[in-house]
Amino acid sequence: MRNQAEANLLALIESTEDLIWSVDLDYRLIAFNEALRQHIETTFGVRPQPGMLPADFVPVERAEFLPPLYKRALTQGSFRTEFSLADGRILELSLNPILMDGQAIGVSVFGKDITRQKTFEQEQIQAEGKYRDIFEGALEGMFQTGPDAHIL
Repeated sequence: MRNQAEANLLALIESTEDLIWSVDLDYRLIAFNEALRQHIETTFGVRPQPGMLPADFVPVERAEFLPPLYKRALTQGSFRTEFSLADGRILELSLNPILMDGQAIGVSVFGKDITRQKTFEQEQIQAEGKYRDIFEGALEGMFQTGPDAHIL
């Protein structure tokens, strides 16, 4: 039964384009999915292997951002944050301590690409600003009503 559960979990992890990995208490890679392997190989030309530290597979200036995030997950618990990848995409990282018998043994990380969402949010803010500028800059009197004809 345990092998079946492990196979199901592995299939689930490999079926996503999200970047998924885990590190031990020394911040060395324990495990990672194919999406992370492909991203690192394509972007940095390094094939990640279990046991590697962040600076072993990404440039030092990028690697230095990861240990404080891992430490925060271990000391404060689960949290989410945004992280910009070297290729310009934006990830929402979900960092969670890995617990065994109540003791932290590492950190799991799920990186979901939110680049489209962030682009849409920026476009919406710009559109709202443009509408506000038109409304506030009009020389004529203007007002807005709701569906019930009340002035807003």
